[in-house]
Amino acid sequence: MYRRYIIAGLTGIIAALTTVATPTAHATFSVGGWLAGNVTVDIMIGNVVNVLMRTGYWVCASIFLVGAFMYTISTGEETRKSLGKSMMMGSVIGGAIISGAKMIMSTVLFFIYG
Repeated sequence: MYRRYIIAGLTGIIAALTTVATPTAHATFSVGGWLAGNVTVDIMIGNVVNVLMRTGYWVCASIFLVGAFMYTISTGEETRKSLGKSMMMGSVIGGAIISGAKMIMSTVLFFIYG
């Protein structure tokens, strides 16, 4: 039962850990060219974190929809009904973890960089 909570929340935890645990590079590594422009390490890490967070939101939304579908088609079967409920709750908790991680990351970066 708790496996759904863990799966839904892992994306948020991974995004938070990759954001908080990334070292700050003092040297500038830039990729130039007509396609890339000037891309530094900070911008690359930020892009990867944004992609992971957006993917986490989509995963949570899809898990919620599957849980709602299972709850809807349960027709009196308590196992499907409880599975659908737990999937929906897990996806909501996972989305809250992702949002909380993003807020914590923004606050920490605000106090570090000003």
